[in-house]
Amino acid sequence: MAQTTKLISSVSYNTETFLAGRLHTLVDQGVLEYAYWIWHQPEEDEKKAHAHILVKPNRRLDTSMLRNEFREIVPGETKPLGVLPFRPSKVNDWLLYAVHDAAYLALKNESRKIRYNKSDIHTTEPDLLEDDWRSAHEGENSRLTRVVECAQRGVPFAELVKMGLIPIPQLFQYEKIWQHFYERGTMRGDGQKHE
Repeated sequence: MAQTTKLISSVSYNTETFLAGRLHTLVDQGVLEYAYWIWHQPEEDEKKAHAHILVKPNRRLDTSMLRNEFREIVPGETKPLGVLPFRPSKVNDWLLYAVHDAAYLALKNESRKIRYNKSDIHTTEPDLLEDDWRSAHEGENSRLTRVVECAQRGVPFAELVKMGLIPIPQLFQYEKIWQHFYERGTMRGDGQKHE
């Protein structure tokens, strides 16, 4: 991706102060319309703490030039800190991944041990974040959350299909998610078997 006006995301290894200041400056300068970011501690398959960032360009941007805006020289580091290449992104996907939403990750065949909250997300536009957060938790994700909750309570998959909760084109994906959470719930004794 060379130039874009669409939402883009990246992973930042900058220091917290530098990243927040840089994002606010780019918004103030009119380069970005807004930015969201969240700090993550490293999981087992990761080496160091990092931030996930989502930005909306205010005009057509060269992503490699934008990436240069995040070069940070830190005393004692052998090379500058910065961000990985930017990629196209969708706000709902970014928000759900940012907090490690269990239902969303299960749909993507992923899992993470550390969970985050909406309050962990930083933004240059708090009102917009509220609207985007609400939107991300409606529709498909709401359905996923209900499937996970039912599985953890021990509700049989056939009942979920009868209730119309399972979209037929995604039957096997949902069954895999249901199975994962059903087994975890019943192993802990949370699930109640229904005949």
